[in-house]
This record gives sequence, C-alpha cells and structure tokens, in this order.
Amino acid sequence: MRALIALIAMIAAASAYGQMSPTFATVQLQIPNVQLVNQDGEQVSFNSGVIGNRIAVINTIFTTCTTICPIAGANFARLAEKLGSRLGKDVVLVSISTDSMNDTPARLREWGARFHVRQGWSLLTGPKPEVDKLLKSLGLYAADRQDHPSTVLIGSQAAGWTRASTLASSDKLLEVIERFLLGHQ
Repeated sequence: MRALIALIAMIAAASAYGQMSPTFATVQLQIPNVQLVNQDGEQVSFNSGVIGNRIAVINTIFTTCTTICPIAGANFARLAEKLGSRLGKDVVLVSISTDSMNDTPARLREWGARFHVRQGWSLLTGPKPEVDKLLKSLGLYAADRQDHPSTVLIGSQAAGWTRASTLASSDKLLEVIERFLLGHQ
C-alpha cells in the first residue's frame, strides 16, 4: 500500500513538473572511462564507446524494481520514439543498473524488451566497483540500490551536464536535449 501511495505521489509530482520550465544550468563532471558490459554482453568503454561525442541521457534502474524504474523505462521508450533517427547518431540513452550483482546482460535484455530498447539505448552493468565509481562521478550513486536517485542526467563532456527528474515528460526531456543539440552545431 505504501508503494502505491508513493507511486501516486510521484505521478502527481511528475504532472506538476511537466508544467514547469526546465532549467538549463550545466556543470562539468569528471567521468571515468570505466569498462562496463551492455545488454548484449559486450564489453564497452563508457566515455569512448557508449557516449562518444553525442548528447547522453542517463538514468539508473534495476531490473527487479517495481516502482520508479518501469516508469523511467517507459519514459525513455517514448523519448526514443521522439528522437527517431537522431537516436544513436546524435543522442544516446543510457540506463545504468544499480544492482550489478544481479543484473546480468540477460536480465537487462529481458527488462529492455519490455520497453522496446533498440540501437542507441544502452543498458549497462559491470563489476560493482566500476559501476559505483561511474555512478559517484555522475552524482547518481546510492549505497542501497533501492535508494537510487530518480534523476536523469543530460549532456556531454564538451557541453556540460544538467539534471532533470525521472518523472519529467519525454517532451520536457526532449526540450533539454534539443537545447544541447543546438549548442553542438
């Protein structure tokens, strides 16, 4: 029952957030080029392989989450649709597991199938020390997987980073992304 009440409160907050104008203050982050594993079981370098010179939209999930993570996945799925051909080319979506001990590539692939994950959207896991190092650098670390922030990080190494709520509408996230894309041209 508490989870249902919390979920209703989050949806109400999202509705209110969707009416606000997003802020565009950016910060520079020192993000390590850690080696992780994607949903296909491939070893990937976070900065040079996953993000590259593109705008990244990053959230945190874990596959057994039944509250905010399915909402985050559905929101990223809507965002992927709206990005169209820019997904993977100009913009990448990245979901990092906060449960690297249990979220194997197979579990990530299964979770991703629920949200029609496709090229340009990476689901990442890896050795816990590497994942923790990355999440700390992004300001997305939580000691307990269930306490992970409901935050989306948007930006690039060149342009800087800004934060939005996981509950922000895909339209609001797209507005922020387009602002970054204009700055890259």
